Formats: sequence, structure tokens, C-alpha cells
Amino acid sequence: MKVTVIISTNETEKVWNALRLTNTFLGTGHEVSVFLMNSGVEAEFIDHELFDIQKNWQVFLERGGNIVSCGTCLQFRKLTDKVSISKIGNLLDCATMVETADKVLNF
Repeated sequence: MKVTVIISTNETEKVWNALRLTNTFLGTGHEVSVFLMNSGVEAEFIDHELFDIQKNWQVFLERGGNIVSCGTCLQFRKLTDKVSISKIGNLLDCATMVETADKVLNF
């Protein structure tokens, strides 16, 4: 199954649970893409003692996950130069990810 997850929040626990779910999908053989938009583009940079977001991103990438961040959202927050794990995209990328997915989940 092909799954697209849209993360549009920077709330640590929600991002953590979204990543745990994506890693579960990847671990069971599904194809997963994540699109970060709105304050969700900040999810790449969350460093929290209790919720290990960075470890979950590492697992996501090691399992073959695909991450795309909204370029406009990054520019608005002056984060474009700080992106290290996601590709910079736009809403056309998001639309394509949604159109080609079997399931779309929003966090």
C-alpha cells in the first residue's frame, strides 16, 4: 500500500506519533511519503528529551521513507537554508503525493 502522511503541526507529541505510525507502515512493507506544511515544516528540527523525533526521522529514512517540505512554508519561517533531511517542494508535489496514494493521513 502507498501511504501519504501530511504533517501540518509542530506539536511535538503529534509529530512523534505521526512518525511512529509511518515507521510502522514502513516496517510492514508499505511505501510512505511525508509532506510537511504550515508549522509542520518545523518538525524536521524538533529536538525533545522525551519524544525522540530525530531518532524517528533517522529510522524513517533508513527504511526508505520520502520527506518533502513546503518551500513557501520554509521561506515564511526563514528555514530554507536549514533543511537537511527533506526535499524542498511545493503544493504540486503535495497534490501528486495525495493523488497517487492509496491512503492519506493528516496530523
